[in-house]
Amino acid sequence: MHPADELARIRQEIATLKAREKALREEFLDGRAPLRSNAHEVRIVNKTRRVFCRDRLPLHVRADPALWRDSPMTQVRVVPAAGLAEAADGG
Repeated sequence: MHPADELARIRQEIATLKAREKALREEFLDGRAPLRSNAHEVRIVNKTRRVFCRDRLPLHVRADPALWRDSPMTQVRVVPAAGLAEAADGG
């Protein structure tokens, strides 16, 4: 398998697993699933965290370029190869 195809397949598997995790989480939170099995127990823990609300700062502070910096970022994207979609559609 080509590494690009493998990466695309892995990302699809991750998306499927995340969707299933979300569904199970909702079942536990709604009380539709038991919290204990023979091997594992789910514990629901409520916490709070402190969040900085930068939108409450005055606009002149938020707009000050001296308070911002650019941060380089690298993305690896997987997209269908050109021509493959057309060939599958008969075009």
